[in-house]
This record gives sequence, structure tokens and C-alpha cells, in this order.
Amino acid sequence: MKAINVLKLANISRRHLSRLVKRGKIRVIVKPSGQYDYNPDDVYQYIGKTRQNMNIIYARVSTPKQKADLTRQIETLEAFCLAQGIKVDRVFSDIASGINFEKRKNFFSLLDLVLDGQVEKVFISYKDRLSRVGFSLFKHLFLKFGTEIIVANGHSNEKLDSEEIMNEIITLIHCFSMKHYSKRRVKRAIEVLNASTENQD
Repeated sequence: MKAINVLKLANISRRHLSRLVKRGKIRVIVKPSGQYDYNPDDVYQYIGKTRQNMNIIYARVSTPKQKADLTRQIETLEAFCLAQGIKVDRVFSDIASGINFEKRKNFFSLLDLVLDGQVEKVFISYKDRLSRVGFSLFKHLFLKFGTEIIVANGHSNEKLDSEEIMNEIITLIHCFSMKHYSKRRVKRAIEVLNASTENQD
């Protein structure tokens, strides 16, 4: 665990952390890069918490119409973990846009656990199930708190992708247009997009 994460979790100063290391309260190793790696179990023992090392499944779809796919995501990930002998501790899922986090309550519940250092691995079907934008940022953030993101499928689901992207474009156009155009024009733009989607099918 990096020093900055220890300081945040324990709410202590860098000087106090050095004293804890000298007293043997928190063990540390020095990596070849020269970076200090503090023992997470020692840190949690010091702050009076038990590190749970949870394995969590996260699944997401954009609309209620895709609930069947949400169920498939969860079942596939459960089978994926079972095949590797991994016990799944929690399952979180959301029905919300991949680019709008306002309605993703369970994602924030997952994020709270990650930031609390309680999660070892998060399993997702595809990268965009976690976030359609900024996946690398979340991956970097999670690693800072000792959490690894495991993507079960390297390639995206093109059919689901197409449906979700169209739904999200429609939502964005609607929000933008409501501020600048009449409701009639908004309705027309959505009808055109829906028609193009039906033609593709």
C-alpha cells in the first residue's frame, strides 16, 4: 500500500507513519524502484478495521428493456469466478447510462468499498460495463486502493453496444435540445434516430 493511501485511511501525518514503522507497528518493504510498500494488514489493524479482500461482480445495462442481458452478465461472471475457484462476496448492478453516473447508486456503493480498501477484485463482462468513458482512469484509481479490475471478455458486445450508444445519443440530444430548441424539434430528432436504429435492425 502506498504511503498516500495509508495517510488517508489512518488519518495520520507522514511523520507519525515513520514512527509507526520504526516501532514495528506497520511493516514496509522497499521496491526496486525505491518506492515504499506498506503492509495493508498492519495498516488495517492499526485503524481497528479488518480488511475483507472482497471479490465483487459489477454489471450494468442502460435501459429496463435490457434486464435479460443484465441477468446474463451476472450469471456469466458468476460462472467465470466459479471456474477459477473464486468466491464472490457481493454483486452490484445498475440500470443506467454508461456516461451518466447520477443514477448509478450501486456503482457508488462499490466505489465506497474500493476507497475503503475492502475490495481485492472487481469482475465485469466488458470495460464499458464499468464506464463508457474514462475506464483507464478508474483502473488506475482502483489499483491505488489495492483493487484489480478483471474484464472477463476482451471484446465488446456489438449488439448491446449499438443499442446503448443510440440510447445515450438520444438522451444527450434530448437534454441539449431542450435548452436550445422547441419540443417539436426535439421530438423530430428522436424520431429520426429511432427510425435509423430500426432500419439497421
